[in-house]
Amino acid sequence: MRRVKFVRIRFERGKPFNRVVPGYVFVRRGQTISFENRTSGPVSIQFCQGRQYPLLEAGASWAVPIPRNAPAGCYAYSVFCHDQMKFAVAGSMPIIIVPKT
Repeated sequence: MRRVKFVRIRFERGKPFNRVVPGYVFVRRGQTISFENRTSGPVSIQFCQGRQYPLLEAGASWAVPIPRNAPAGCYAYSVFCHDQMKFAVAGSMPIIIVPKT
């Protein structure tokens, strides 16, 4: 099992938006998600539970460990790109999935 799962926020050439890749990510308890900002400006990541985290500057990454006691479920989040004043897209709202087992 890979210990780190990567989520990249990247610039889409020729498009008026940034993209979150992958749009959904399956993680297991004890793994880490690494959010990587590959855009030209800062981004904010906010989870639906209302928690917003500090700005992630261009070129920076943020590692988030998934607790071993994390409840199973689907956790939607959004990524706001401050240079474009728009939310990044992912086909739909980006989701982190923690399975039951």
